[in-house]
Amino acid sequence: RVATDGLSSIFEENDAIGVYVWTGATTLPDAAAGYVANNVTNTFDGKNWTASPQMLWKDAETPHYFLSVYPQTDILTTTTYTLDPADQEQSDLLVAMNFGTDNAGIVAQTNPVPLAFGHVMAKLRVNLKFTEEFSKKPKVELVTVVAKNKATIDWQTATATATGDGRSESRCTQC
Repeated sequence: RVATDGLSSIFEENDAIGVYVWTGATTLPDAAAGYVANNVTNTFDGKNWTASPQMLWKDAETPHYFLSVYPQTDILTTTTYTLDPADQEQSDLLVAMNFGTDNAGIVAQTNPVPLAFGHVMAKLRVNLKFTEEFSKKPKVELVTVVAKNKATIDWQTATATATGDGRSESRCTQC
């Protein structure tokens, strides 16, 4: 999972992302044959990313388009994502896209292609705080959250549309 400290998120050693690369247009190909790199595993060693198999440009002139998913996911077969309320830390879903300047693609270069990940689905944390207006602060014993636990993922726009119903209960541990 991605480690979060305040507003910053960083990848941890041995995290793996799936990288997709294609040419032609910003629209995602609908078959594996349309990709230059199809869900290539890139693993983080704490300092650098290593692709397996190695990713290569199709050629030096054609614009390429990039999409990456964490955790590594097959976007050709996965369009529904399920949040597990019992294990929300593992239900994080991050997507990064780089279509170049003005969506014109990126032509072969020696520099790494930057990928800025955004959260599509992430952990829900409820933090209750009471103001000083109470002479005796209320005691909270149980928090129930009714929220959608499934979503249809649009990989092209990196958006999730909630579809499922879920219920999560948590006993107060610091009351």
